[in-house]
Amino acid sequence: TRSATPVRDDRSLWETKGLQPLPGAAERAAVLRAEELTKTYAAVSGARGGAMGRGELELFRGLNLAVYAGEMVAIVGARNASALSRKFAGLLAHDLSEAGLAIVSGMARGIDTAAHEAALERGTVAVVAGGVDVIYPPENEALYRAIAERGTILSEMRLGESPLARHFPRRNRLISGLARGVVVVEAAERS
Repeated sequence: TRSATPVRDDRSLWETKGLQPLPGAAERAAVLRAEELTKTYAAVSGARGGAMGRGELELFRGLNLAVYAGEMVAIVGARNASALSRKFAGLLAHDLSEAGLAIVSGMARGIDTAAHEAALERGTVAVVAGGVDVIYPPENEALYRAIAERGTILSEMRLGESPLARHFPRRNRLISGLARGVVVVEAAERS
């Protein structure tokens, strides 16, 4: 299995990989205090009327407040989705975002990836099961960076924490709490 890739602001590490750090990521992280995050979390939770619960967001990266201005719809589904389902998820996400709805999903392979990619132009929210500085799955590194630039990445997990199976129900609770509705495009019967 592939492991999660932590994101570091160490410039020498970035340069050896031929990458650039996310613009202002270290500065944003330094100025975001726990009380500000909690207020933002409470504001988003209250505005959505969702079931986000009482936990605190550990950190967010690339906060694009415009994404929160309107209603959100979650588009989720199978990681090993069929090509037809991925195409449908992308079309649905694109059309809903064009209609002014923000798309929220879990940045997993399959349906989540298709939904985020299709909604990226107007802004999308990725709720991740690990720390916001951990790119998972690793093949979504470019998508992670694009969402950090144009959307928002949220997590309740601590920085550097790799996603574990027990974290996914917490992630899913946040996704459903942010969204006005949840569209499940394709899923196994017991998922």
